[in-house]
Amino acid sequence: DFPDRIAGLLAETDIDPSMLMVEITEQAAMADVGLVTDILTRLRLKNIAVALDDFGAGYSSLVEIYRMPLSELKLDRSLIVDIGVSADARTVVKALIALARELKLPVCAEGIETIEIANFLRNTGCATAQGFYFSRPLPADTFREHIESQPVDASAFQRRTA
Repeated sequence: DFPDRIAGLLAETDIDPSMLMVEITEQAAMADVGLVTDILTRLRLKNIAVALDDFGAGYSSLVEIYRMPLSELKLDRSLIVDIGVSADARTVVKALIALARELKLPVCAEGIETIEIANFLRNTGCATAQGFYFSRPLPADTFREHIESQPVDASAFQRRTA
């Protein structure tokens, strides 16, 4: 009943379901593919976005990825941190971004810690990123102030604010 409970909470609080993205880890998604696909499908039918988190950590079958009703792939930090030191890591990340593009799935890279990695990802076609390079975790009451104080760069990653 998870999708119905989430939809009910959104209705009670008058929040548009399209404003919510539920994340499921790659490992959890692969634990029971049939059940997870059913739940994700019902979330998507309720206009709730679904991201596959920690993608590339080694748990998924590529066949299952294209069968799941996903809204976004989130590349695991373990792939991203090696970009600066490993040509193989750069090759794998480029291939995953290209795969996601072909599947018409946006990609979010996790664990960005340097401008060099941010630039590599942006130049490779990754439109969304998160990590300490942008900000450490912040309390809710200081988040808006922080995000509004950041310069806007048209070539930068997409900014999400809620």
